[in-house]
Amino acid sequence: MDRNLLRVASSFPLLLALSPVLPAQAPPPNLLHLQARLADASGTPLAGPVSLTVRVYGAAAGGVALWSEVQAATALNGVVNLLLGSVTPMPASLFDGTDRWLALQVGADPEMTPRRQVAAVPFARRAAAVAALDAGTAIPAGLIQSIHVLDLTIGTADLADFAVTGIKVAAGSIDGSKILDGSVGSADLAAASVTATQIAAGAVGASALSTGSVGSSALQSGAVGPTAIAAGAVGSGALQAGAVGSAALATGAVGASALSTGSVGSSALQAGAVGSSAIAADAVDSSKILDGSITSSDVGPNHITSSNILDATLGSADLANPILAAGTGTPVLSAEATAAAGIALQGRSTATSLIGYGVRGESSSTGGRGVYGLVDAATGTTTGVYGQATSTSGRGVYGLADAATGATIGVFGQSAADTGRGVRGLATHTTGANYGVQGESDSTSGVGVRGFADASSGTTYGVYGESDSPSGYGVYGLADATSGTTYGVYGKSTSPDGLGVRGAVIAAGGSVGGGTGVEGSTNVEDGAGVRGVGDSSSGATYGVHGVTGSPSGRGVYGAAVDSTGSSYGVYGESLSPSGFGVYGEGITFGARGHATSTNNSGSGVWGSNDASFSGAKGVYGQALGSSGILYGVRGYTAAPAGYGVYSAGDFGGSGAKYFVQPHPTDPSKEIRFVCLEGNESGTYFRGSSRLVNGKGTIEVPEEFRLVTEAAGLTVQVTPVGADARLWVEAKGLDRILVRGNVDVAFDYLVNGVRRGFAGHQPIRENYEWVPELRGVPYGTQFPEALRQLLVENGTLNADFTPNEETALRLGWALRDPDVQTRGGDRAQASPAVAPGGEGR
Repeated sequence: MDRNLLRVASSFPLLLALSPVLPAQAPPPNLLHLQARLADASGTPLAGPVSLTVRVYGAAAGGVALWSEVQAATALNGVVNLLLGSVTPMPASLFDGTDRWLALQVGADPEMTPRRQVAAVPFARRAAAVAALDAGTAIPAGLIQSIHVLDLTIGTADLADFAVTGIKVAAGSIDGSKILDGSVGSADLAAASVTATQIAAGAVGASALSTGSVGSSALQSGAVGPTAIAAGAVGSGALQAGAVGSAALATGAVGASALSTGSVGSSALQAGAVGSSAIAADAVDSSKILDGSITSSDVGPNHITSSNILDATLGSADLANPILAAGTGTPVLSAEATAAAGIALQGRSTATSLIGYGVRGESSSTGGRGVYGLVDAATGTTTGVYGQATSTSGRGVYGLADAATGATIGVFGQSAADTGRGVRGLATHTTGANYGVQGESDSTSGVGVRGFADASSGTTYGVYGESDSPSGYGVYGLADATSGTTYGVYGKSTSPDGLGVRGAVIAAGGSVGGGTGVEGSTNVEDGAGVRGVGDSSSGATYGVHGVTGSPSGRGVYGAAVDSTGSSYGVYGESLSPSGFGVYGEGITFGARGHATSTNNSGSGVWGSNDASFSGAKGVYGQALGSSGILYGVRGYTAAPAGYGVYSAGDFGGSGAKYFVQPHPTDPSKEIRFVCLEGNESGTYFRGSSRLVNGKGTIEVPEEFRLVTEAAGLTVQVTPVGADARLWVEAKGLDRILVRGNVDVAFDYLVNGVRRGFAGHQPIRENYEWVPELRGVPYGTQFPEALRQLLVENGTLNADFTPNEETALRLGWALRDPDVQTRGGDRAQASPAVAPGGEGR
């Protein structure tokens, strides 16, 4: 077959002979890109595998090829891309600056003519006249002088920062005349650049230091000893606050004669720099204190014992009311009980009315605790705070956060033990509606109980509740406000594997005791017993994620017990474009819906989509396995007149439609028939009849007449038992008249078009075969031949990834693939795949 070379586009660089005196450079890759478009003699672009021979000549015609190689390529709409030199390396002398011509040969066809001359890139001509410089090129000494600089001088703007170091400057070469202002000041010296070895003993006196000129950063530790400072040479004005620490002073270096009155203030001393051993007995009295009095802030912890008290006892008269402590983490009042069941501190309120407090803790600190209970044992069933109330309506622990705004906490519990509980509520009574922990909030945006697990990893719990009662509640949350965004229970976890709220039914088998992992209840008209929201704008978020270990338990169980209205057993919502309102995963059933309604309004699973854009789904089923008999959606009905799957609108699919039934003799086999396809919505009926006196009538069944258009009927008749000439004399939806030259039996087939579907257009705008993920092979679930159709029409590249040029031309928005996690603790990365192949 003759073929024409329509276009050759190459990225050949300009290659010229280089002078041998230039420094050696790293050679560029000895490979060249070539793109060509091939067509046959009729101009039809080639497609599929081709064999190409590429040759380079030194003349436009004739001569012997200087280099050649054979490459196997795949033509896509006639276009091939080659990497020359990848099969047969090109000699370095091939492009030496003299003229070269390129020729192609397809398969066994003759070499194409004319040859194409290899030309230079215009600006690459400049490269032939200059030497390329890179990081490995050396510049000869003296090559760059001031005449080569634009302003004829080499100034600071011509030098990189720190380009001139100490080894480049001769000793004594820089004096005051070389400095911009004619003097060497503190601005010309780096911090600590002048050390003790640069200063002669006694060289720096009081007159040589400007006030505050020598700071702590300019002195090495111990650099200034007592022999280097004249008496009174260093006054308080010459020292920055904190400039002289204890490490910089020799023992006894600073005596009373060396300090002017008031020259050493508190800011000049490091904490603990002056200890009790450095102060003579009775040296400090109230006259030495700034405010003339000695208060608790002037005395360190444990510095006052009973021996320092006039009557040798510490009584209430010696303590201020209330007791205050300025330090952090220091107990103001401490008590200790060494007995096994002893009580270190007990508070008791004997009042029988109003609000009495056995112990009341209060903190005004923004991060303080009114009451803080700490059990520092690393193991065992420890309790940070334990509260008990014997009243029928009392509270073991009652926490009140009465601030009207802010992130206040009624009760905050914390445990450092590996199996401890920050807050643990236990209802030990085996009957009745008792509560391990009850949280209540009257605020319209408050939280009855808020659990927060801020660990960044591990299986953490915002709130963990447990109840041993057959009708008790591990956690019971009640939000009794009739308006506002209230939460009975609100759980939050910032860990990637954590759970804001986790409900577990730990029964070993069966529905023992009616256990419920999480139960939510609301009596508000628009309330939600349990509301799960995955409000992340990306990623695999879950509105509600439930897990149960029982073989017949429920990870999440939702019951709508009202017999009227639009109530929901479970309602999930996700605002993420790739999130799930409700996501179920299981070895048998990912999600199972069961409706017990006896009327026609019950739905096991009900999917609804209000979106008006193309590709929206009311129910979306997905089978990601690459082998086996898998079902994206499988429906089943036991009703003889019911539907396993029913579509109220058009029913479509990218594959074939089958009916399946058992093999009559082999139980290991089944029979699959494929539905007939056509370019119309067709109807038909068939049967047999007979001509009598050369005439036969076909009665049209009522059911065919009711669903078929009057126009467009076709009839086929076939004589049976004898040779005869038959024809249709008249046809309509009431009856069909058949004539013949012989009275014979005949078979007939009548075809029509379904009423209301006569305007069906078999070719329409593409909605179903639109890839969405950039760089990801599309339609891996489809047969190879079908995917090749998408390559031929330009939807896909040869490797089945989306053709971005086609997508741009047709306005398809390709996005980068995202990663979603599935399966809770068994998370695995996988892209979302939809019927079109890419999460549509």
